Amino acid sequence: MKRPKAPKPTAEENAMVMRQQAALDEEIAEGEKRLKAVTRGTLGSKSLLAKASTASKAKTSRAGRGGGGYMGGYTGGGMFGLSANQIASAQAQANARSGTA
Repeated sequence: MKRPKAPKPTAEENAMVMRQQAALDEEIAEGEKRLKAVTRGTLGSKSLLAKASTASKAKTSRAGRGGGGYMGGYTGGGMFGLSANQIASAQAQANARSGTA
């Protein structure tokens, strides 16, 4: 026995589908605009961070070699992988350059 054919959508159902499609298209367009704006904003900073990326590559290769365990070979350090002594030394140098004691 054949299955009965599905009824054709009514004008109300067609209108609802069209509204949903239009809303979805607008949402996608807004998301794409936002992503483009974010991309435009980050392109300039990529060149500024180029020197830092080479240091981070060296840090990750070091972490892969030693240690093991959960921390990998991480030896500590601050936010940028610097020890407290390195930070204090950099602050002292900056203070000496600016004439501040």
